[in-house]
Amino acid sequence: MKQNNDNLSGILTKATGEHCAAFFWGSYDNTFFRNNKCLDYAEDQGTMTFIEFKENYYGITNKHVIGDKLTKSHAKGTFWVALENHRPVPGELIFESTQNNIDFPYDIAVFHLAKNEIDKSKKIPFKLNDIEPYIEVGKENLLSVGFPGLLRSAYDSETQIHPMYHVVSTCHSFTDRMIYLESDLPEDKRNVKFGGMSGGPIFKIGDNDSTYYELVGIVFEGKGFADALEEDKNKTIQDRINILGCPMTYKKFQIILSCSSES
Repeated sequence: MKQNNDNLSGILTKATGEHCAAFFWGSYDNTFFRNNKCLDYAEDQGTMTFIEFKENYYGITNKHVIGDKLTKSHAKGTFWVALENHRPVPGELIFESTQNNIDFPYDIAVFHLAKNEIDKSKKIPFKLNDIEPYIEVGKENLLSVGFPGLLRSAYDSETQIHPMYHVVSTCHSFTDRMIYLESDLPEDKRNVKFGGMSGGPIFKIGDNDSTYYELVGIVFEGKGFADALEEDKNKTIQDRINILGCPMTYKKFQIILSCSSES
């Protein structure tokens, strides 16, 4: 029996959201909560994607989200991830992309995570397999998921809300270095902002009657119409969105680990 499209969309939305979480830098202090400023300790929010590779768990985000946060000037802070609640990332940074090596994945940072800590949360790392995905460029839609930091809000003095976005767009390029997605949206969706999805997963999805999905990449830049307008007040709102990503496959992740601090 075929399920209706609304049911399928809901199943797919919930399932893909289990593989990622809001990720940010923060210098946590109890005074933030005593002063009803629970949003103030979070900076530079992106998204962390959880994967399983050879029975180990890893968290992937973007190099530009990490920035220089681990230098001495930021020594009082730490990286946080929204599991069932905010907590310091349970793992160690083992890889950061560099512009000095064109063979490295673009704009990627990887944490080796404590398996038992992730298992206790409601997040499920996506298990990479060694079958390379086939993407029909120009025809196939891919699904990007993330947590835009601009939309983070306070529920009360101790609780933040991290809205999750799902963006479906057409793949116009898929190489070993870059994924480029571009689509238009209906008129009533042209106030969309989703800047802050950096580090989120990009999935290959099935047809309208399928809940199949497979991780194929990591977002490193995404813009809705209103994002572009905000950057340049003189622009008119365009009728297209675009997302850039780095392919993330079994072979690509093998390269990352061979160049990591654990190699």
